[in-house]
Amino acid sequence: MTKNYVETHLLGHRVDFYPEFIDEKTHQELLKILKGMKVFPTNAQDLQFYNTTYEHIGESEPLDPELGCTSRYLVPNAARTLCILPNRFDLAKHFMTYGGIDGLKENFEMLASRMQSFGRYIFDIKDYPVMENLFYSEEFIRSAKKICPINKQVLDPFQFHFIIQIPGQTLPVHLDAQYLEHATRFQYPTWLPVVMAGSGIYQDNVIDQVQGVAYLHEWNDTSLGGHLSIYNKDNNNPDYEIPYPRGVGLMDGAKTMHASTVFRPNDHLPILPKNAKNELVYQEDDDIWELRSDDKVLNKYQTTDFRITLVYRSRCFESEEKRQRFLKWHKSGENVRPVEVVLDELKTELVKKYGYNRESLDSISKIDLANALTDTFLKYPLPTNAIIPLNYCALPVIFPSTQIIFDWIC
Repeated sequence: MTKNYVETHLLGHRVDFYPEFIDEKTHQELLKILKGMKVFPTNAQDLQFYNTTYEHIGESEPLDPELGCTSRYLVPNAARTLCILPNRFDLAKHFMTYGGIDGLKENFEMLASRMQSFGRYIFDIKDYPVMENLFYSEEFIRSAKKICPINKQVLDPFQFHFIIQIPGQTLPVHLDAQYLEHATRFQYPTWLPVVMAGSGIYQDNVIDQVQGVAYLHEWNDTSLGGHLSIYNKDNNNPDYEIPYPRGVGLMDGAKTMHASTVFRPNDHLPILPKNAKNELVYQEDDDIWELRSDDKVLNKYQTTDFRITLVYRSRCFESEEKRQRFLKWHKSGENVRPVEVVLDELKTELVKKYGYNRESLDSISKIDLANALTDTFLKYPLPTNAIIPLNYCALPVIFPSTQIIFDWIC
């Protein structure tokens, strides 16, 4: 099998790591905020925390109240009324097909559970003084400006995101959510702006970013896994960062592909059905977390059992004027280009550069179109430590008749 290699324009971007970048007092304040939020849905349900103009590109189906979403590609939307592609369809498909950085050979249900980490997105930074202090500290500003292009030194803090991984979970290879001057996750499904940036035809509209990835767990055992993996070389071999507590990695994650190895890979991971409401719920009285699926408790954890990250992001602008111009458009919710216009532009590029037939593209389903767009414009790397990089254990999802064979093998 030919291995995908990372496109050259995604290589060589600066990535800096700072041990103990966050002081212990701030560390404890952030853990207190984390526990105070109490309920953490899976990151597949990120639309609980913001709205988007176009929730899907036309692939939606009504959610069956008894069966849920029967298509292998679709999941319930935040309102649990429709079945739509996951917001990060791009990374989910790649992970299921190839088994992630570890080259896992596991069935659909297990891999779906491995990548359903838990999180909360916060866009109102001013409500959290400890986060304002992080964003506006001299140390962060100085370090962040090293990541931003030299001609884009105006920082615009806009989001932070707590991520909790329970034992057995991982982070698939991906690029972070893209921000373009006319397209973000607030207008389209998150995977679509990532594809738009990957196509190259919107390059002049891409907004550079810098993100800090801070580790909030308190363990420092390197044997537990969960290492951040950075793809910055032209041979598909990642560099690894050990997630030491209070350390921070700074990079533009929308330019640099990254992932993580499985955290505590030998621990039991309960199955988290894709149609269920899966969440972590903090019980303050007992200082424990309950893993719930449709309100059924599957397991209980201590905070020390988790791999916890805080991802905090700033955009990089050339000037204050350009920052204000973007924010004015972004906050207005107006002048959003119809999703069909964006799809039409991307289809034109498929025909012009990659030999697709326009009539075929116009006639296929939106799910098939999403597959064509991600396969063409997002070349995520394949695992290098697997003799066979294909995750053949997931094939019964596509070819049900093979189930009996792979039940025996896998």
